[in-house]
Amino acid sequence: MRDKIAINGLKISEALIPMWVSTSQGTHDSVSKVCRMLAGLQVNLAYMTTSGIGSPQPAICCIDPEDQAKVEAWLVQDAQLSALVKFGHPVGLLSLFPHQANLKLLGTALTSLNDGGVTIHGLASSISALTFIVDFDDLEKAATILQNCMSLPQEHQPMRPEFRVRQEGISR
Repeated sequence: MRDKIAINGLKISEALIPMWVSTSQGTHDSVSKVCRMLAGLQVNLAYMTTSGIGSPQPAICCIDPEDQAKVEAWLVQDAQLSALVKFGHPVGLLSLFPHQANLKLLGTALTSLNDGGVTIHGLASSISALTFIVDFDDLEKAATILQNCMSLPQEHQPMRPEFRVRQEGISR
């Protein structure tokens, strides 16, 4: 049995809709256009990550399910951009914190989730958190797997959203 790695907590999101945005060779124009579109539609991004310019890997954005219809309606107006955007099935974000740049934590989390049959669609690291994108149907399973291989504070329960912040139009 491996030694458990100490972390302070887990955070679990609500269901989100992933958008994969393909990029053209040598440019992130499609990602820029999508970001401007989302800002114009006042759609919040719960998560976004992309790789280097020219990478074959698409950018991944996660939006609230109730915003998907208005994003799709806007994309119909731009066939070129629409061809570069694909929506997926609901996902959830699972964040561990703090990760303290601990590669052992990353390796243990990846191995444990993989061994548990959880598909990881993406991951990102900030200064304090390590965040995984997993199928929403597997989110609770993923949280349990990580709780079993991490040392968490006594009586810890994963943090869940208690409120939602939405953009509103600004009157001038």
